[in-house]
Amino acid sequence: MTFFGSRFGSLLCKVLLEAGAVALSFYLAFLFRFDFDVPVGQIDTYVSVLPLLIGIRLAAAASMTRYRLRWRSTSLPDFISVSRVVLVGTVIFVTLVWLLHIPRPPRGVVLLETFLTLNFMMIMRIAMRVVWNHRPAFGHNRPGPVKRVLVVGAGFAGERIVREIRAENNANLQAVGYVDDDAGKIRKLIQGVPVLGTTDEIPKIVERHNIDQILIAIPSLGGTGISDIVRRCSETRADLTILPSLPQLISREVGTQMIRKVSVEDLMERSPVRVDLESIAGYTSKRRILVTGAGGSIGQEICRQLVGVNPAELILLDINENDLYWIDRELKKHPGLKYRLVIADIKDRDRIRDVFREFRPDVVFHAAAHKHVPLMEANPGEAVKNNVLGTLNLAQMAIENDVHSFVMISTDKAVNPTSVMGTTKRVAESIVQSFSQRIKEARQGRQVDTCGFNGVAPDRAVTRFTAVRFGNVLGSNGSVIPTMQKQIQQGGPVTVTHEEMVRFFMTIPEAVQLVIQAGGLGAGGEIFVLDMGNPVKIMDLAWNLIRLSGYVPNVDIPIQVTGIRPGEKLYEEVLTAEEGTDVTNHDKIFVARSSEVNHTALWDGIERLTSAAISGDPEKIRDNLQSLVPTYQRHYTVLSGGETGNNPAVNPD
Repeated sequence: MTFFGSRFGSLLCKVLLEAGAVALSFYLAFLFRFDFDVPVGQIDTYVSVLPLLIGIRLAAAASMTRYRLRWRSTSLPDFISVSRVVLVGTVIFVTLVWLLHIPRPPRGVVLLETFLTLNFMMIMRIAMRVVWNHRPAFGHNRPGPVKRVLVVGAGFAGERIVREIRAENNANLQAVGYVDDDAGKIRKLIQGVPVLGTTDEIPKIVERHNIDQILIAIPSLGGTGISDIVRRCSETRADLTILPSLPQLISREVGTQMIRKVSVEDLMERSPVRVDLESIAGYTSKRRILVTGAGGSIGQEICRQLVGVNPAELILLDINENDLYWIDRELKKHPGLKYRLVIADIKDRDRIRDVFREFRPDVVFHAAAHKHVPLMEANPGEAVKNNVLGTLNLAQMAIENDVHSFVMISTDKAVNPTSVMGTTKRVAESIVQSFSQRIKEARQGRQVDTCGFNGVAPDRAVTRFTAVRFGNVLGSNGSVIPTMQKQIQQGGPVTVTHEEMVRFFMTIPEAVQLVIQAGGLGAGGEIFVLDMGNPVKIMDLAWNLIRLSGYVPNVDIPIQVTGIRPGEKLYEEVLTAEEGTDVTNHDKIFVARSSEVNHTALWDGIERLTSAAISGDPEKIRDNLQSLVPTYQRHYTVLSGGETGNNPAVNPD
């Protein structure tokens, strides 16, 4: 680094240039005032007053922060700041000259000097910016290959990022042009870069101008808009990048360091989650919290987020030792956190009783479940044992051990279920509702059925049961997105079961934040429903994932329609026909209006279902599930034209 390339050298250079500009301006002011024939006495005034003027100008400049910004980033606000600095300096100079009784330059000279100094200051800054922005032409080439960038959006963010690209020495980016759907901007120059066309013309513009990278610079653009742009870019091989969304940009300066790859999360049109920390802390802070299924994607995220609510102790329970090993490594980064790892099967009643008696949890988050639809169709007995009987074991132990809050993680597949998995989760919802309703009734002095309470009087039970129902989460174990990403890595094909299949999606952190929030909202017995946003077409998801991976769909990576699988349906619902919703004090959480549970029928049905699961007879299991959940559509398939119906011929058993 040269001397003038150092921070001190750069500052010294600026001081010398500004001092020289003041001296030149002052001299020219005398020349202009006296028609280039300056009297000898006025030359003496110039010499004696000049040091004072230079000192005042430099001191005024040093006292104003914005005036000291990089010259190469000069803009209109900087012009205003420089003007203020020069005018303040003039006022101080005139005041001191009057008070010190030193030779006074003519008023015309003072006014001319002020005007000339202001112009010279701005000319120097503009010249520096021009030189910096066009430095390759002056021999300062950027290291490495230069990417040609097309900026989507010619608004504030697009303009700022183009300015940064041109000013950033190591960006290795060249802004070639914008695209914008505002007809008034087409063929205009913004920051010296042309608006080449609209977003519909992206493929043609990319080919014509040899674009290497497309940058989406519209922070307010939602998931649908980003998906549209991704689809228009699908015929090109340019890299797709994006600036963060508007909430992420608040209080941050737009810059090239914020450019990142477009991710599948960007395609989901969802607003940020607002969490009421006070209500969460009210039932989780300084409490012993048991998380079942703690090694799974949802369970792990619950543990991560509970770290921030100051629990007395976390008890992480899972049957999979490898999953617990990885979350253990992560939680070790929080030395003040007290937690325990428990290997246990929720189907093992005696083991679960021992866990509750040993750790005495105050709160239970029940995330353990078999969730894979086709696998549970092939193994219905295991789905019943884990999802139904496992939930029953946990609920009974919660009551026996005075657990304060029990939050069960459910699924939208429990609504009008077409799969064994969804039906077992609906039965599990009924179990926690049944316990909760009878606890409330007993406290009101009503006579209630005591089935399932195992010697604990319902009016003495303190557990508050709730369930939280939501759809698919991005990136969870076994979900569609990781599956598709693996298929893309292997060269395809990417498989989609039906062209019209749609699903609701949210991110894992968002879903878990809402689950924890919902646990603090209810009085007991509620089924909370999360706002899942707009449904996403799985075919569009496959198309976008291929494109975001740098490939062209059906050219580099084929998409194959394989046919709907047993237990699947084209779309998921979050409510039954009887439910409907009521609002809560959180704009993304609703509560389903649940009907009264027929407790006797439920517990008789669970006994028969248990016997069927033990026997291992698939048809008997399905018959008993049908009696417990009349809306269970056990022979669901897709008819021609995308319609749905019942067809016994597709029953895998």
